[in-house]
Amino acid sequence: MGWNDSRIMDALFNKKTISIFLGITIIFTLAYSQSLNAFVDKENKEDIMTYRVDFWMPPTVRHHYSYTEKSDISRTYSDGSVMTYSREVTFFFDVKAPNPEKDGFLTLNISIDSMHYKYVKGDYTYSYNSQGDLPGNFGLQDYTANAVSLSKFFNVTYSPYGNISKLEGEELEMHRESIKNKKDSFKPVDYYLWSVGAASPRLIQITDMKKIQYPAFRLAEDSTFKSPLFIQLNHIDLKDTVEMTLNEVSSGMMYFSGNFNNPEMLTRTARFEDITDQLVEIDNVKAKGRIASELTPRGTPDKTEIDITMEVSGKINREIFSEVVKSKMVWQLLGQWEY
Repeated sequence: MGWNDSRIMDALFNKKTISIFLGITIIFTLAYSQSLNAFVDKENKEDIMTYRVDFWMPPTVRHHYSYTEKSDISRTYSDGSVMTYSREVTFFFDVKAPNPEKDGFLTLNISIDSMHYKYVKGDYTYSYNSQGDLPGNFGLQDYTANAVSLSKFFNVTYSPYGNISKLEGEELEMHRESIKNKKDSFKPVDYYLWSVGAASPRLIQITDMKKIQYPAFRLAEDSTFKSPLFIQLNHIDLKDTVEMTLNEVSSGMMYFSGNFNNPEMLTRTARFEDITDQLVEIDNVKAKGRIASELTPRGTPDKTEIDITMEVSGKINREIFSEVVKSKMVWQLLGQWEY
């Protein structure tokens, strides 16, 4: 017996009942399609599936991430001499949302709990694992620049637009205040390293695992949107706008990519390797790169990769040099568990 048997239908439903049933069915169908975060756009001549892109960290789940930055640096001085070194540092950090999103604002508790570090320059190699090795070599300024960010606990708040609107924490503020109070006991470059290592741009660089802001409108595959992009590399803060493409949606996973090639330099002076007694005036910065990111079906960042080449012109008194930094940055979700 089928639904199109008019005798059975007449026996079971009158016209009003049928209308109510169909209405409920339509509402349920629309709600179900929204729960899948996708729908078919019928206004076009051919069906196009579109997707809403949401950032979500469920409040009952702790997420464990890693951030790895692997860089090769080559500096050329005005006399033609060249200095090269490389660095690979990985931070491990935990992220949890203590409360659900409210009015579009999402606050996350973040802790940077461990670090692996390796520095190579010529025949010299230094490596450090914070989970097993003795305290690190603070005489190596490049190590200090990274180690200062270790064991930091703080909160970040994402605005309804997807950017970080606030970074704060009582313990973090106490640490920052302690550094300020000891400023006179530091050499200028060392004070700079301890300050910027605990500053918001550095902590955001390490722990902002999504790096881009998702659009408020729905996307189809191969469609694009623009997002601001902030990167810190070798103590230099860069800002750009990247055009992102939703390349593919597969089993609920979303895959994005985009290129950037015209970043604005936000830093005017910085510390440079092997120049231990003073900060360097940055004359010019050029950079280009590519970003790729993956988002889980529930809206949690799974992996973000940035490949970037940065060319810097620096100046100390009358000495002008150029430096090329080639870096690969990877944020990776390593695990998650309920608490």
